[in-house]
Amino acid sequence: MIAMDLVIAILCEEHLQHLFTKKPDCITIMQRKLDLGPWSEALELYRERGRNNLKDNSSITVWYPYPLATLVKEKHTAIREMMKEHALEAQRKWRTPYTNIPRIYPSEKDWARVTPIERTFEFLQEIIQVTSLDVIKGINNLGDIKIRYFIDKTEHRKLMRKLKRRRRDFSDEPLFPLPKWGIPQKLIKAGMTQLESQQATALYHIELEAVLKEIFTHSFDTISSRVFTREQHTIWNLAMPFWKKLETVNQPEEELNERLILRDLPPHIFMRKRQTTFQIPETMNAQSDYEDSRTFQPLDFTTNFASQNA
Repeated sequence: MIAMDLVIAILCEEHLQHLFTKKPDCITIMQRKLDLGPWSEALELYRERGRNNLKDNSSITVWYPYPLATLVKEKHTAIREMMKEHALEAQRKWRTPYTNIPRIYPSEKDWARVTPIERTFEFLQEIIQVTSLDVIKGINNLGDIKIRYFIDKTEHRKLMRKLKRRRRDFSDEPLFPLPKWGIPQKLIKAGMTQLESQQATALYHIELEAVLKEIFTHSFDTISSRVFTREQHTIWNLAMPFWKKLETVNQPEEELNERLILRDLPPHIFMRKRQTTFQIPETMNAQSDYEDSRTFQPLDFTTNFASQNA
């Protein structure tokens, strides 16, 4: 498909290697130290000048530049699982308890139906730009290299204005909230570690693609809106192939496109009954009581009550 070919052309495989780079050897570390100043000075200079102070592109990183639809393929299994793990951990740490992660996103067919092709490029660039992190390096008081990652608040605000403008024409209230970083103020000011930056970026990216999916269905007649009409009441319980388990995800691509699956039940609904081991006196008719409790149907309470009082 032309849209996905464009994605691969723009986002080369080198981006994905960020997650698997080897630890630098001692010689490389020594060379880095010679070029680095004190951490306190580097941080202060960055706070004064922002991204304009960064020397080159190596001072900006993107952990997850690829659209989720492209990560369904088998060759990206490791990155897909890592991204899910990072997003779920970010959800646990930086979101309200018991809230859900949106698990739908534009499919490959959706990206291919975005017209003209310049719009595809625009959306993809927005994903990359807003999730690009500034990398600040320096030498701490112990003589070690300190690296921290910072979000670009200016890019975030620009994207929020664009998304709000695109959703003005919605006939109904949008189902998905706008993406947010949601990290503590301390991490915004002092920077994130590599793991924290990967977690925050993964969740932000996933929330952003859910919003884009909704925008696509309202903006392009060629993209189906079924999930936002017929499935609206269960949309938070639906999931697309990116979220499937490893043993079932590597199916033929045509079977995966735009197919939704029912994910786990919400946390307040138990999947199985709790079992407790206890001693039953022999004088009790325990077997019939136990069987009744096992076959009790909550929705038949009227019938059960009537039969017991007949």
